[in-house]
Amino acid sequence: MLKKKALLIDLTLCVGCNACQAACKEANNLPAEKKKTLSPTSYTALQEFDGVYVRRMCQHCEDPTCASVCR
Repeated sequence: MLKKKALLIDLTLCVGCNACQAACKEANNLPAEKKKTLSPTSYTALQEFDGVYVRRMCQHCEDPTCASVCR
């Protein structure tokens, strides 16, 4: 049976620093520009809705760097 992992993210702790996006781009050798949507050159994106930051992730990594940089 195939086991799948999930990421649990407390949105109330996110301050919108984009460290997750920068770490993902560095780990995957992607261009450094910040984007607000997922794309072929941005596997992690950070959007703000009414003062709450929401992280969008591709979820393709076995050990995601985007999750490890967030505290």
